[in-house]
Amino acid sequence: MIKKILIFLILVSSACYAQNWSSKRLLAEPEKYFNKKAELFVIFAEVPAINALDDEANYRDFNCYTGDKDMGRVRTQGYIIVRVSKDKSAGFLRSVGTERQYTKARLIRGTLRKDDEKFYFEYIE
Repeated sequence: MIKKILIFLILVSSACYAQNWSSKRLLAEPEKYFNKKAELFVIFAEVPAINALDDEANYRDFNCYTGDKDMGRVRTQGYIIVRVSKDKSAGFLRSVGTERQYTKARLIRGTLRKDDEKFYFEYIE
C-alpha cells in the first residue's frame, strides 16, 4: 500500500513540475492558441538576414528555439518565428541571447498569429 502511495505522489509531483512552453506545443494545437495570449520558453534566437533588407517594417522577426523545463532540466523542443516591434527588438535580443545558453533561457508572453500561411509568435513582453 505504501508503495502505491509513493508511486502516486511521484507521478503527481512530476506532472505538476513539468512545464511545457515550447513552440511544439503551440503548433501542435494552433486552433487552441491562435489569437490568444500564451507563454513561450525561449532558449536562444537567431537573426535572419531578411531583417537587414526590410527597413520599412515596424517589426523584426527572430528564429527562436524554444523548450520545456522538466525537473529543472531544459530541453529544446522546436522553433518558431517571434515577431518583435522594432523599438523592443534590441532589448529582446539582449535578453534571450544568440547562443544556446540554458541559463539565459526565459519565458516570454505573446500571441500566436498567422501571416502568409505561416504561424509566428507576436512578442508582448
